[in-house]
Amino acid sequence: MPLPVVDLGGLQIDVREYSVTDQQQVEQYKSANGNFWVAVLSNDPSRVVGAVGLGYEAGGIGLLRRMSVASEFQRMGIGRQLVLHLEHWARNHQFVKIRLITRQEMLSSHKFYESLGYARTKSFPAAPGLPVVMFEFSKHLR
Repeated sequence: MPLPVVDLGGLQIDVREYSVTDQQQVEQYKSANGNFWVAVLSNDPSRVVGAVGLGYEAGGIGLLRRMSVASEFQRMGIGRQLVLHLEHWARNHQFVKIRLITRQEMLSSHKFYESLGYARTKSFPAAPGLPVVMFEFSKHLR
């Protein structure tokens, strides 16, 4: 079910479930008790400007995945609307916590998730021998 149209300073978007025809990987999220959403322009519903997925982990934990907003539409509130929609859906489906993983150098992402109430819970190497550090953020929904 789509959310009402959101007006972001003159740019109107809809957040709707991502259809299977948009990308085959979506089925993996849906079949595993998760979901996938896209933000599209209200005046051009074929124009996807953002997306986010939610995977399911044991114990009612959701894994926020594949969060992205087209560069020309960043900093307009689209990402925030996607995450808020994801959290609303997760609460209604008995998820108790959302976690996500991002790279250490993605400072703007860290600030974005922190502004939505996510806290950094741990850091770890991306892979043995690689100088890439990953951060986990999480938020309790109840």
